[in-house]
Amino acid sequence: LPGFFTKLNVTWARTMVIDGMFAMCCLVVMVSGGFDLSFPAVAALSCFGIAGRRAGALAEGPGSFAWRFLDALAALETDSLTAESPLR
Repeated sequence: LPGFFTKLNVTWARTMVIDGMFAMCCLVVMVSGGFDLSFPAVAALSCFGIAGRRAGALAEGPGSFAWRFLDALAALETDSLTAESPLR
C-alpha cells in the first residue's frame, strides 16, 4: 500500500463515506434544480432584519436586545415581510 493509506487515514475515510454520499446526493439534487435555496435564505434574512430593527428601537442595552429580538421574531406576521423588508 502507498504511504498515504495508513491505519488512521483509512479509518477517517471510512467514517466519512456516509457524509460524502449524502453531500453528493444533495449536490445532484441542487444541480438538477430539485430545490432552490435562495428564496428561503432571503426570507430568513428579511425576518432577521425586521426583527432586529424592531428590537433595536426598544432595546435599552445589549442584554435587553437579545430577548427583544427573540420576541420580535416570534411576533412577525406575513404582511411585514413585504411591507418592512430591508432587502427590497
